[in-house]
Amino acid sequence: MLSHVFDHVQILVLGGLTIAKALSKVRLEDVAASWLHHHTAHRPSLYLLGVMVLSCLLCSFVSNVAAPLLVLGVIQKTLWEFPSDTNAPKAILLGLAIACNLGGMLSPIASPQNAVALQVLTFHNVSFSSWVAISLPLVAVALLGAWWLLLWWFNPFEHVSYIPLQVTSTHNANIRTPRSVETIFVVTVSLITVVLWCLPASLLFGDTGIIALIPIVLFFGVGVLKKEDFNTLSWHLMFLLAGGNMLGVCARDSHMVDLVASLMEAFVASQSAYVTVAVVICSVGLVTTFVSHTVAAMILLPIVAKIGFMLPAAGHSGAAAVAVASATKIGHHVATTTFAPAVAATVQHHFSWHSLFTASAISPATLVFLSVLMCSGAMAFPISSFPNVNSLLAEDEFGKPYLAARDFLGIGTVITLFLVVSLATWMLPLTALFI
Repeated sequence: MLSHVFDHVQILVLGGLTIAKALSKVRLEDVAASWLHHHTAHRPSLYLLGVMVLSCLLCSFVSNVAAPLLVLGVIQKTLWEFPSDTNAPKAILLGLAIACNLGGMLSPIASPQNAVALQVLTFHNVSFSSWVAISLPLVAVALLGAWWLLLWWFNPFEHVSYIPLQVTSTHNANIRTPRSVETIFVVTVSLITVVLWCLPASLLFGDTGIIALIPIVLFFGVGVLKKEDFNTLSWHLMFLLAGGNMLGVCARDSHMVDLVASLMEAFVASQSAYVTVAVVICSVGLVTTFVSHTVAAMILLPIVAKIGFMLPAAGHSGAAAVAVASATKIGHHVATTTFAPAVAATVQHHFSWHSLFTASAISPATLVFLSVLMCSGAMAFPISSFPNVNSLLAEDEFGKPYLAARDFLGIGTVITLFLVVSLATWMLPLTALFI
């Protein structure tokens, strides 16, 4: 039972949280913000793009739970210095939320829902590098589109020719610079960990969870992080994932997932595989607009995996029927180390370039992967995700919030619809190339 509560995916997430804590300890986000301000302050539109890009990249390493807090803490004073009659703070905060939502797609540790997806995908191994290769094109296109949309929608810098107030000063004695030994150590260990995550699992250390122990052991072992830092890690997130594991065990043992999937069996049988994929993606996008991304992923992804094995593209394999049972064993290590390679070898399709654009490219793993990307892509409401809530709660120096719910509704809906269309069209063959 303990293996269900705390498994290798939780260790992977804990490694990401440890890296985030270490980077925050040496104030690298302040240095990055200072560099960004120095190079883009005279071109406010590029400053907005820079905040979005840095936030997105930060999410891929420290998760989109920690990244929005770090970035908002750095840019808060800059927002206070803008004139009251400009939409610049509104655009920057929305850009931060959108970038962190998109950044939650970038890597397996970029968001809690990605960790849930790894637990569901015990029947198919998705490497760290494959995850990044699939999600990066979508994130890049969506990020640039969101940046242009913010500039067009709000015209935030119409009366702003310069970003006021340098965000931070690296000459401040209280801020450690990248030249310090401690900072170099933190950056080096973090980069080595990320590189090892991207390498094939069989090359050196094996599972990404084992690699995640490197920053945990080194940062706490040499004293970069203290007992107080350990106590302030996002343990609520770890227990949330543990609860998701137990929810999966209960769903499996009670046959709830089987029941829900059986109710959809007639629909899946009567429709083409592509129509089923489109309906699943739209349904996931709709649910995760109103429900927390992580909670929705815990509930929906096991059901999506079941539906995936009902698709005609997956059903022709004799081993696929056996693999259905393992699809709902969330966090089960045996499935990863013994049964999963055999199933993956059986259900993996060999595509020609022509077949990449047909329904034969659809596999259960592809459907789960597209669905978890859609979980992060739903951002129409302030309550849709933590990055949205984080930006909504930002206030000026007088305690007045910058954003209202209607600010998210318009631009968030447009971006969500773009992601739905993208995942149901050109992202399908791209995902099939790597999964």
